This record gives sequence, structure tokens and C-alpha cells, in this order.
Amino acid sequence: MSEENLIEFKNISKTFPGVVALEDVSFEIKKGEVHALVGENGAGKSTLIKILSGAEQKDEGRIFVNDRETNIKNPKDAFNIGITSIYQELPLAPSLSIADNIFLGREMKKFGFLSRSQQNRIAIKSFKEFEIEINPKTIVEKLSVSMQQITAIIKSMMKEAKVFIMDEPTATLGEHEVERLFDFITKIKKRDISVLYISHRMDEIFRIADRVTVLKDGNYMGTKQVSDITKSELITMMSGKNIHDASLVYDPDRRIRYEIVLEVKNLCCRNLLKNINFSLREGEIFGLTGIVGAGKTELLKCIYGLYDIDEGEVVLKTKKIERGRNNRKKDASRFTGFGFVPEDRKREGLFLNLNIIYNISVSSLKYLTRFLYINKKKEIRLINKNIKELDIKTSSISQQVQFLSGGNQQKVILSRWLSSKKTVLLMDEPTRGIDVMAKTEIYKLMNKLSGEGISIIFSSSDVSEVLSISDRAAAMRNGRIIEIFERKDFDKEKVLHDILIN
Repeated sequence: MSEENLIEFKNISKTFPGVVALEDVSFEIKKGEVHALVGENGAGKSTLIKILSGAEQKDEGRIFVNDRETNIKNPKDAFNIGITSIYQELPLAPSLSIADNIFLGREMKKFGFLSRSQQNRIAIKSFKEFEIEINPKTIVEKLSVSMQQITAIIKSMMKEAKVFIMDEPTATLGEHEVERLFDFITKIKKRDISVLYISHRMDEIFRIADRVTVLKDGNYMGTKQVSDITKSELITMMSGKNIHDASLVYDPDRRIRYEIVLEVKNLCCRNLLKNINFSLREGEIFGLTGIVGAGKTELLKCIYGLYDIDEGEVVLKTKKIERGRNNRKKDASRFTGFGFVPEDRKREGLFLNLNIIYNISVSSLKYLTRFLYINKKKEIRLINKNIKELDIKTSSISQQVQFLSGGNQQKVILSRWLSSKKTVLLMDEPTRGIDVMAKTEIYKLMNKLSGEGISIIFSSSDVSEVLSISDRAAAMRNGRIIEIFERKDFDKEKVLHDILIN
């Protein structure tokens, strides 16, 4: 890693209506380093990387690239000076090949005709430099997510990228894909290419980053060498609270009832799920884990009724539930027994342009209405009670949810289902994209709900998370449940073997 600064932020400030997003933030990113940027949701991380990538404009301050002051007005300006953002939505054409994607917009020609053979040779050589063997004719949508990310990075490197902004790059990756991405990041560091790495996962930061900068409420809290700080100290810098281990919480004193509240029998759904069998007890937390594409999300959506079932049945408290879109009208019980927290909260879980009041109360209208009219006083009392209990940080209950941080948006969805008194709560990747403190609050809330008799099925690609919070856990692969583990038999190595190799 070079000691020379590649990017320097000086006194960066940015405000939005009613919110100070960044205030006088200054730090630098060195050449060839992985520089982690951390903070709780709402700390200002997203705003800062948007300013660097040209998606937002700073109000005050200066940005230097290679010791030269730079005014980044738009994403094209950022790209032209070597700043590339690698988001979860990758800048790739999924229906084109690896080579076609790499050379898209600057195709190689010979005698005026497209020379795919030359493009293929260069693509193979570019990947070989990082000890990766590829078929350049492979269609991108058939690649794993980590290989798609690597393809996007190599594409940018061929355009002389100097720094990559990686915002939660492992959010959709299984553990073996994370290993491949980290190995690749280690190799690009040797070329003096820098990475600004944003993640809520402490283990990743301490493994891959050289230095870490902490933001809190839009303010700069400090920059540390990762080797000189502990996880607990970093969490304290982020939250202002002295917490020994805030990442994972399991309450061994919870009482799980023996009553079976849900049975899934021989469930099959198109080519997505095959012969799924399990039961759920009252107050139990049942975890689903597996790599991306294992069928976790599809299983939860089948149980909730978003997908039609081809074979099998779902039984809720001895009553067979007709699941699926074709049965919604004739089976009103689907709306009363299950709550669903989707993986993509913004697209599937929230009404982004509506306020907190509506987003929370929408599933509780039958408890709030009388003679077709909503009891507004009762509704406001409910909202204020939930905001207090879940510690939802908001300027007003009339605030649009699109302006809340990711962790607070997740709490709004959970609050919705708490208010509507569900028997079973289905949670798909409930802690994805939220900070370590918000994760802890979600875990504690799951324990609280379980203690009150609500049963929970939740999915996560993070095996450690599932094993830490669950009473039982199912390992999934290729649309099947490979094995169900009792808590006393939890073994991470065995679970990984099931989801990767079995």
C-alpha cells in the first residue's frame, strides 16, 4: 500500500430539507488500500459516496484526486477521473457475453468489422492476470453474483479505474462467493488501485480493510488502522455506546411451546422448490440458510401465498391453507395468519412515498376502523407506541418512509406486523443492509416476539447469523431442504458442507 493519497475529502458538508447529512467531514484514501467506511444507518455514508460518484453535489468543502482539486458534477465526471461505483445493480448487460460486456461501447474492429476473436483473447488475458479462468463467450446472467462483480471491475480497470466504491458488495453473496471477491480485491490492491468499502459486517471489515473511517450523525468520528482497533472499540465509535458484542443475540431463557402452529408437507413449486417438509412450534425461531438461489426466498413467498403451489400443503393450526395467487379471494385466512418482511424492503415492503402512519397502520385497519371510518386518535396512539417500543428514529410520524435509514425502514415493516397480531412472521434476510446496532435491535425484537408466542421463520445467507439466533435451522440447496439441525447439534462446518457440497 502506497503512503500517497489518492483521494482527499476536505470539510465536506451537505444538507437536505430538515436534515444535516454531512458536516465538515475530512479524511483521505491512500493508493492501494481498502478503506472501510462505517457508521449506523443515517450516519452519512450513502451521501458521501454519492458525492464522490457524482450522484449528489456537496454544499461545501473540496475533493482532491491525486492532489488536484476536482469538481465532480455528475457520474460521467467521476468515471472520467477513474472513480467507479460497484453497486448491487451491476452495470452489465445480462444477455451479452463476458467479452461483449467488457468491450461494450468501445468494440474492437478489424477491417471495419467487429472482431470478437480479438475481444475474447483480451478478455481471457485480463482474467488470467488475476488467476481466473473464464470462457469469454459465457452469458453474464449465467455467472454467479461474485463473478458478475469481478467482470464489472475488470471492465472498469480496462478504462483506467483508480478507485472502486463498493457499497455492501457481499449483501447477495454466499460465503464461497465472498472468498472469491476478497481474493480478487487483494490482487487489485497490488496495482495501487484503491477500494472504498462500505459494509455493516464487522468480520468483513476486519478481514479485508487496511483502515476504517467512522461517521456518526453526519460527523467525522475518526480514522483508524484496522490492526489498531477491536470490534468493540469500533462499535463504540459508531454508536457512542460501550457494547462488548452487539452483533448476535440469542435468548436461552425463551420458552418454546410444544404446540405445532405450522406444517409444510411435501411442498413443490414449479422448478423452484421440491418436496419441502418441516413444522414450526409456537414461539420458535426457525432459520433457513443456503447460498443465493437455494430457494429460501421462494419458500417464504410460497408459504405467504405469493407463489402458486404445484403439490403439497400448508397447514396453519390444523387448518389447511390454500396458498397461491389463484386462491386469494376464497381464502381470507392468508391475510390473518402470516406477516411477511420481504428481502427487498423498498420494492416489496414499503409505500415509499407515503408516511410512517400509513405504512404501519395499513395492516391493522380492521382494528382501527368503526363503521368504515378510521379512528384517528387510536391510530396515532398505535403509531406513537410502536415508534417508542422499536426506537424508530424519525423527525415526525408524518415523514415519508423513503427518507428513513435502512434500519428504520425495516423497523417500520416489523411494526406493521406487530400491530396486526399475526401468528407466524416470515422474515426474508431481515438484517441485510442495516448497521450492527440496528441488527442487534432486530435480534432482540425477534426474541421478544418469540417470547410472546409469535413463531418466526427467517432466512439468511449468513450461516453464522442463522446459527446464532435460531432454535432450529434448515440447510437449503437447489430448492430442497438438505437437513434440519436442532440447536444442540449446530455445526457451522456441517451446515456449510450441506449447502455447498452435499
